[in-house]
Amino acid sequence: MKDLQGIITVLITPFDKNDEVDYKGFESNIEWLISQGVHGLLTLGSTGEYASLTDEERYKVAEFVMKAAKGRVPVVVGTTCETQKRAIAFSKHAESIGAAGVMISPPPYCKPDMEQVYGYYKDINDAINIPIILYNNPWTTGVDVTEKTLIKIFDELKNVQYLKDSTGSVQRARDVKAYASSEVKLLCGWEDLAYENFVLGAQGWISVSSNVTPKLCIELFEKTYAAKDFSGGREVYDKLLPMLRYLENSGKLVQAVKSMSNMLGLAGGYMRGPRLPLSSDEESELKQILVNMGAISN
Repeated sequence: MKDLQGIITVLITPFDKNDEVDYKGFESNIEWLISQGVHGLLTLGSTGEYASLTDEERYKVAEFVMKAAKGRVPVVVGTTCETQKRAIAFSKHAESIGAAGVMISPPPYCKPDMEQVYGYYKDINDAINIPIILYNNPWTTGVDVTEKTLIKIFDELKNVQYLKDSTGSVQRARDVKAYASSEVKLLCGWEDLAYENFVLGAQGWISVSSNVTPKLCIELFEKTYAAKDFSGGREVYDKLLPMLRYLENSGKLVQAVKSMSNMLGLAGGYMRGPRLPLSSDEESELKQILVNMGAISN
């Protein structure tokens, strides 16, 4: 199976005013993203509000995105759950529908220790035969997978091939890649550290911002990672940084990306509670960011 690399857009899940998934709008978003040149799609990540969906909705969304992509780009499915049993069920389903891989965080809420984290990934690894992206995001799960445990997982579990590190520390991913005896394929998981991750050798970016500025994100990847044009990449990065910082620091990432999608005429849709829409002041700030990037007119 071909390596995952480049800009992998972590899709939003648009809802209509009746709080149902807007599949028509969802399909339009996917068509636009593929036409813009993104290298892959990831559904049912944190940005896709997987935790706000029923199990039935998660299965249906995964199948829908696979069909909508029509094999034009690889599709990764987020299959994080609190228990191995459910995570394995979602992961087996993703494999059965042809997903290029699954992305899995440590189990949220229960705050497992490192022995339990290892056992969680081992059980999932042993149940499927497609690549696993280990998504280390302590800010949402309450668990920070240690360097020692990450190295053990990558060295011993053959399907765990990619690391998406969202600790905000480039050192973590750098050192795991350096000290693991097996190959660790790095994917950026922090919006306003994308440039730094590419410089350090991350081969892709699981990107929220590419929902609204895919071409700039692709240009950043191509210049910084592919061409090693670090000064040219930095110029692109500087254009993106106000938006990237907003996404990481506002505490309202999902609302922000949906709001910007609506501003662009895409299907951002409505919030599913308890999330509330952005205030008018927040909307104005985001609109100005898009104007300054040239994404929309004033």
